[in-house]
Amino acid sequence: IQTGQLKRLILQMPPRFGKSVLTSEHFPSWYMAKNPGSDVILTSATDDLAAEFSQSGMDLIREFGPSYFGVDLVKGKQSSHKWAISNGSELRSAGVGGAIMGRGADLFIIDDFFKNVEEALSETKRRKIYQWYLSTARTRLSPEGAIVIIATRWHKEDLIGKILKTAEITGEEWEVISMPALD
Repeated sequence: IQTGQLKRLILQMPPRFGKSVLTSEHFPSWYMAKNPGSDVILTSATDDLAAEFSQSGMDLIREFGPSYFGVDLVKGKQSSHKWAISNGSELRSAGVGGAIMGRGADLFIIDDFFKNVEEALSETKRRKIYQWYLSTARTRLSPEGAIVIIATRWHKEDLIGKILKTAEITGEEWEVISMPALD
């Protein structure tokens, strides 16, 4: 993703596997520091959770950005929903289905699009999330932008299932890393 060679990544893992810590808390800060001027949109099942991930990333930049990457937070742009670093990179966070208008994304992260298994079993909720992905999330992506989707799979026709089914028709290439739960 960081080098631009991989544009579409799906990570499928069980709950409590550490996927969000690595990909939603740590990775965006590292990506922003290594890619000056980049725009990142970070979404999660709820607005509060997306804000928590964003805040963790901001805290990492505050602590390690100056010494490891030569970047720091921009004063006046330090909320958990929108923050920037001194190399021109910015991050916005929102809940899946929430408002993310106004900016594009060089990196778009979708982390656990369902709050729980009940939502995953709802055909209405699955359809709503897929429509949000098509009409909102995809439209925010810059021409050379990358998408990372991290999720626990609760239903075969969830967002990932629909994306992969569509990719078979369109030829869009997705790298899929699946780490199943152990029995």
